[in-house]
Amino acid sequence: MRVDNWVDELRNQLKSFDAETSSSEIKMADITLGYVDTQGLIHYHKIEYRAKGFEKKPVSSQSLQR
Repeated sequence: MRVDNWVDELRNQLKSFDAETSSSEIKMADITLGYVDTQGLIHYHKIEYRAKGFEKKPVSSQSLQR
């Protein structure tokens, strides 16, 4: 699969959102694409959106422990 095929599939998935979901206001959104290419190299691409005044809060190491 090529990256452009994957992006097309993502577009198709986004089209399946209903009208109520599509018109909702958001404070933050993240999309991360991680993939391994045919040479075994790992690639990450991240798109982030934060509304003004809604910055990402750092996560403490304690909250990551189980």
